[in-house]
Amino acid sequence: MKKHRDFGFYFWVHLAFILLFWLAPFLVSWRGIVAGMILYAFQIKFLGGCILTHLEFKGREPPPASFYHYYLTKAGLKLNPKKVSWVVDYGITSLIIIMTLIWQFLLGKEVLIK
Repeated sequence: MKKHRDFGFYFWVHLAFILLFWLAPFLVSWRGIVAGMILYAFQIKFLGGCILTHLEFKGREPPPASFYHYYLTKAGLKLNPKKVSWVVDYGITSLIIIMTLIWQFLLGKEVLIK
């Protein structure tokens, strides 16, 4: 079994996607965000989790609950993996939707990718 290497290639790809996800309400139209949310829900439901998490931690037993949980635990925080997964899968995605509604509809701001 190959030893997991923190901060390897998939870590940086994963981090880039997470940053884009957090910035999405300001960069992508609400239609693109809805499409992204559907794809995210699909991979969680039918692929058993995030594709990038599977790639990053391939062969690691037991696999971490999520990217967030693994690296927050490495930073010394003692967190419940199921609660972290819930926050990531439902809490953060709900926050992104709320941010999108406020930015694009309430404030009427333009985005880069329509």
